[in-house]
Amino acid sequence: MSVFRRAPSGLHVPGHQRPALTRRGLLAGAGLAAAGTAVSMWSAQAAGAPDSSSIPWETLRSMVGVCLKIKDSQPWTNHAELLDALKTGGFSWVRTDALSGASYAKAALDTYGQGGIKIQAIMGFPTMGPQPADLVDFLVTNNLTQWLIALEGANEWNLREGHEATWVSELLAHQVALYQAAKSTPETRGLPVVAPSMGMLKDWDTWGFHPEILNAENSHCYYGANPPEDKARKAVDLPRASCGYLPVILTETGSHDLMTWSSEHYPTPNDVAAVYDVRSVLIYFLLGVPRLSFYTLADPGTGNDKEDHFGLLTYTLAPKPQFTALANLSKVIARGGLSGSVSSFSRTISGADDVWSVAAKGPNGRVLLFVWRDVSIYDRNTKQHLHPSTKSVHVDFGTNRSVAVFNPVRGSSQIDEHHGSSITLGLAGEALCLDIS
Repeated sequence: MSVFRRAPSGLHVPGHQRPALTRRGLLAGAGLAAAGTAVSMWSAQAAGAPDSSSIPWETLRSMVGVCLKIKDSQPWTNHAELLDALKTGGFSWVRTDALSGASYAKAALDTYGQGGIKIQAIMGFPTMGPQPADLVDFLVTNNLTQWLIALEGANEWNLREGHEATWVSELLAHQVALYQAAKSTPETRGLPVVAPSMGMLKDWDTWGFHPEILNAENSHCYYGANPPEDKARKAVDLPRASCGYLPVILTETGSHDLMTWSSEHYPTPNDVAAVYDVRSVLIYFLLGVPRLSFYTLADPGTGNDKEDHFGLLTYTLAPKPQFTALANLSKVIARGGLSGSVSSFSRTISGADDVWSVAAKGPNGRVLLFVWRDVSIYDRNTKQHLHPSTKSVHVDFGTNRSVAVFNPVRGSSQIDEHHGSSITLGLAGEALCLDIS
């Protein structure tokens, strides 16, 4: 079964949406995989729902990517160091630009591709620069298609100044050109074509439903120092309302740490971002998002503009706490861990109304259960840290289990071990991972 299902001819389903998500409801979603590979459907469970079909742990780990620039300037020319950072962070793919005719672009893409990093390439902009056919030719001519997992439409063209009256027609023409170029070229025919991204969580209804020229929808969402759960449903539901059955990927999320910034786009302290970025991965996984990309890998500068401070790494490539937390999350998911097969799994969670959970099928027959609270740890208006009280959250498995407990924000090492049919956790703002056998 292909993940990219086509609509019957003439079918228009702008109103098709999945059932509303509740903390104690069940949500099913389609996985997005590299072109030409078989994919399985995945299911995600909220608290209290039995896990009849757990998601493979590798699906969760490979879900997470990061944006980076292809530029002939620092820090983007440090290809070896950036590749090391990608591997350390556990990122399996990057979202970046396809730049026609630039020798440094080929060098960068080859470095990442040869290093095992898959690439989703943004294929230019309407009315300016190289157009999709030129970019496809560049990728093919330089043998770069071997590293690609998808081709993506223009970035946030709905926000382009001076194009308020024309952006829809311009974007449509560009996406048509991209789809035609991709599907008429043997080397790219099998690659999924991702929709252009909409900026500021708006304009999908204006953009419309175009399954004939794309294989997946595209969303951006920045949490702006608030809990990521606040906007997550909106970031997924809005494009789903217009794209129907197609998968929705999130190609930009994250925060900036320029704490002196006072205009739109609230800053987030790095220790807060560490907590929220981990929760972002989990909430979007729960919402059925098959691919998630943080913006961006490294700070592109050190100036007084917020755009210089969205990196998971500093300008000198030093890791920020959010980078370390995401790296820890990847390590926890990938560990060898306990032995013993879990043939069936269920849980009942009590003790707090704001608890979320999601399970994945781990190596050696294990189950990884992530549990967290939808709670704020920072007030962006007062710029003060909040300290929510720790609540005792009871997880009942219905049968005896061996459980290793991890907190990715604090490290990748085990913090507790428990044996029995239930476990009580102290939850504040940080997500915990239970490795269950």
